[in-house]
Amino acid sequence: ELLAYYFKEHSSMFFKLYMGTDGTKDDATNILHEFWSQGEDLDDPGLHDHPMKQNPSWKTTYIPMALHGDAVPVIKVGKAGTKSFDVTSISPLMAVGQTKIIKQLVCALFEKSKYFKLLQENAKRQNQQVIHDHDTTMWHIWRVIMWSLHYAFLGIWPYTDHTGRVYDPKSPEGQKAGHDLANGFCLVVFALKGDLDHLTKAWGLRSYGSQFPCQWCPCGRKQVAPLMRFNYFGSDAEWKDKFYSVSEWRNVYTSFFYIFEMQFITHHNIEPDELHVMHLGTSMYMLGSVLSMLVTMILEDTIETNMEHVWDMISDYYTHNSMITQYTNIDLNMFQSDGAKKMPKLSGKGAEIKDLVPAVLHVWKELSDHTLFEHQLVESMLQAQCALQDILAEYKDSMRLPADACSNLVQYTDIVLVCY
Repeated sequence: ELLAYYFKEHSSMFFKLYMGTDGTKDDATNILHEFWSQGEDLDDPGLHDHPMKQNPSWKTTYIPMALHGDAVPVIKVGKAGTKSFDVTSISPLMAVGQTKIIKQLVCALFEKSKYFKLLQENAKRQNQQVIHDHDTTMWHIWRVIMWSLHYAFLGIWPYTDHTGRVYDPKSPEGQKAGHDLANGFCLVVFALKGDLDHLTKAWGLRSYGSQFPCQWCPCGRKQVAPLMRFNYFGSDAEWKDKFYSVSEWRNVYTSFFYIFEMQFITHHNIEPDELHVMHLGTSMYMLGSVLSMLVTMILEDTIETNMEHVWDMISDYYTHNSMITQYTNIDLNMFQSDGAKKMPKLSGKGAEIKDLVPAVLHVWKELSDHTLFEHQLVESMLQAQCALQDILAEYKDSMRLPADACSNLVQYTDIVLVCY
């Protein structure tokens, strides 16, 4: 209904919101054609055997959408009895503008409001949710969502309601049934966004803490051969050439969350959350470890004095390089771990951490011993991290990364992981 409403009542807003253009319908269809053509040129596996390609004009009519899920604490945050709010939203992949404008709420409810039945406890004594049970809260909610997405994909007003009941031909719904929603334009979910917790807890996919933690290949932990282990990143790592086909991926699971009942939505459409996976994930540990080395191993004064010296150098770098997002201060408590077995982990916001990487690289170059192999590794790691962030920043407004940028991104990511 939103698709039809925008197209009929606010056509200029429709083209801007869904296709990122202030121009005409011809401009919008050209943008769509470019997006899908680039996907074909790059051999995007998400396009292989896609049913929308049965439509001769699919490149100019299907609008790619991203479905995003996340649960965040909203009541008693950081205290006992905290309550999380689970939100699902949808947004056009080519939309340009503020998040509050381009994202459309699909559903939202408190985690405690969900009713579900439980399977037997697993090996870690964690109860797992039964996904397909008609008595559960999410079954009723996603029954409506899937019905809506189905007819948005077809681009027509529905013949039935979400229960499958056919509309009376004389009813307002029945009179519209089968007519175009937006003059031939259709919506297709092409990206699933969420952090790793959401992929597991809400959508029932593999957990990053499980024996087989990856959605895209069969890498594992100690029970697999060394070259297949998830934390081995050498050039001869075997998991790099074991990318799941669609059939292999579907055989991994005994059942799927509702969105994957659309057969064209698979692991190819899962888009890891850059913010949580990198900036609030690997980079937090990376920078925490480097800062820890600087104040405890490289500088020779007390760690408090060393930290002041490092912070002065970071502040000086901020001043001379006009970094967009800056820490106001960094002290030992922000990255030093409480226990000996815990890795140092820098706290902060995603944007602060992202823009701190080049500053820490600068400090490391000034203070480290370039003759030591371990110090050379750290410098190579930070340089590669800066390079891959620069690629993402350079093409942040592009519909897709060019092939050479993709290749470079993989190369720099390999360097970061091998050095780390």
